[in-house]
Amino acid sequence: MLISVATWRRDLTRIRVIAKRDAQIYDHLTDKMSILKIALMVFLLFSIKSMGQNSQFDYGSMAAELLRNKKLIEYADSTNKLGEIGILSNDVFKIIETLDTQHPVGFFQKAGAYLELLQPNEASFLYYTGYLRYKYYNSVNPQYQIGNDGALFASLMAALQEPLTLYLRANVDNYIEILKKSSDWHLNHDYGFFSRDKNQEKYLEETNKIKSLISDLETNKSRRQLEWSAEQKVYLNNLDSIIGQVDKNSSNKKSGVGDNKMIQQDMTYINSDSLMFCGEKIKSPKDCQMVMPGMVNCRTFAMVWNYEPVKDIDRHKKEGLAQLKKPMKFRCYILGTKVTAYQAKLEDGVEIQVYEVVKGQGLLLSIYILNKDKVTADNDIPEFIGQVFKMKKIK
Repeated sequence: MLISVATWRRDLTRIRVIAKRDAQIYDHLTDKMSILKIALMVFLLFSIKSMGQNSQFDYGSMAAELLRNKKLIEYADSTNKLGEIGILSNDVFKIIETLDTQHPVGFFQKAGAYLELLQPNEASFLYYTGYLRYKYYNSVNPQYQIGNDGALFASLMAALQEPLTLYLRANVDNYIEILKKSSDWHLNHDYGFFSRDKNQEKYLEETNKIKSLISDLETNKSRRQLEWSAEQKVYLNNLDSIIGQVDKNSSNKKSGVGDNKMIQQDMTYINSDSLMFCGEKIKSPKDCQMVMPGMVNCRTFAMVWNYEPVKDIDRHKKEGLAQLKKPMKFRCYILGTKVTAYQAKLEDGVEIQVYEVVKGQGLLLSIYILNKDKVTADNDIPEFIGQVFKMKKIK
């Protein structure tokens, strides 16, 4: 059974900001800039019903990834019971010696291979060492291009970051040991492919960030473990339901069930320059992530939208508004359509919710903007959101 919109809205406030595309390691683990992928799974449980309308969506791959994550958590639990902390196989050190003579992409490729073999400690060790090598290489390489090594680095991190972080957070002591081993290797073994002699300062720069992260984890170990254990519990509580819904959608896809044109457009029309919102083509935001169709996360704002049957909009509104503290009702425009919206102050910004019918489709829209107490004019709205959301109608 799908969770209620009220639960989704409450948990979604936890992921309104994420790090930049190249995902600074320290940033994504600090309180304010945390990439809480576990909370995203709660959103998935709500929105995946709409994904079932999309004939282009690869449900098989998604189900495989979710099952892999479940196995990682189970593996972490078993090693925790055995008290195994920071243990690595001998062969990984032979492999990393070879990787040190190659382009840094090799670290991520081998990390992925170890992850598939359910050896997450080895995968994590190579991932973080690869992170240090690649960051150094990109910062010093005179031939660096953001569209080449910059984009490749971001893609590789995006592919491995979620499952490895999910695993490592199951045991903070193990997390610390893996980070120490990666940092020590980077410090004590020169990167033969692109020697530290080219720029000692840059070589040590990212290592110092890892040290800061280790210090933070050691200082706040109990609090971190408590928080992450709670997140993992939420994740596991919903995981089987998510997998079940994916399997159901996969069956519907094979049988040809589902034909919502607007949803299908939003799910499939996504590239580096543009995306779709309510059937309209809009410019993609800069330095942001399209975490999944219908969810754009940027450093200072986030926008999330989903489509529901028109007959269900009032029910969703009642559930969603119940989670807002003293919501203020106001009028605004979505793609030129006059609608009613609600905004409420959060601890570090403002949230806006819209439950309306736009272009004949039931729309659920949430906007989060940091460092704002209230939205009163169009210049309070980020440029990307301003393409679809206006305080005043443009004639």
